[in-house]
Amino acid sequence: IVLFQDEPWFRAYLPDPNPRTFPKASLTQFLQMILEAIPKAAFHVKAEICQAIGLIHKQYGIPIPTDVKIAILAALNEYPLPRVALPDEKQYILEAMKLIQKLNVMDESVLAELLSQFIDGDDVVRELVLSLLKARGLMNQDTYLETELDSWETWKLEGDPRRKAKLIEMAEEWLGNGNRDTTNLLPTLEMKLRSQERLFRR
Repeated sequence: IVLFQDEPWFRAYLPDPNPRTFPKASLTQFLQMILEAIPKAAFHVKAEICQAIGLIHKQYGIPIPTDVKIAILAALNEYPLPRVALPDEKQYILEAMKLIQKLNVMDESVLAELLSQFIDGDDVVRELVLSLLKARGLMNQDTYLETELDSWETWKLEGDPRRKAKLIEMAEEWLGNGNRDTTNLLPTLEMKLRSQERLFRR
């Protein structure tokens, strides 16, 4: 609490930090209070909260990182969706993805989110997505991932209010919907890229 009690987001969305009145809470309960603030906060504040959670994870470790992952993914897909063209909203996208990487919770939902962010991202977002995947061991020879994702007919979704949801559905389908073995996700992606590479070389 002491770490963040003077932060504007803490005073706006959490109980008064006075030790005599602040509810007694475990680390998990305190994190839940912070996560509940994200949907209420402006985008620049959401980014600050992601940074705060990352600091908590670094200093204390987060007992149930999956809960944080679920909350962050939900916030990235709530309307109004964050837009990469607006600086505050883009910063939230970047901080959210960095936080998910720190939590080490790579699964199908995270990978589909990263692919959808790559498709609609600018150069900065795309570079971050690729660096996160490479940090987990993905070999992306000759930019085949970029080539594959840019070949999807996403132009058909222009103006569609469910564009983001449909991009995630496309990513899940491409990865192989229903694959819940997280150890196989990146090898599966790797296999698809190698298949793509063979097609290009024919």
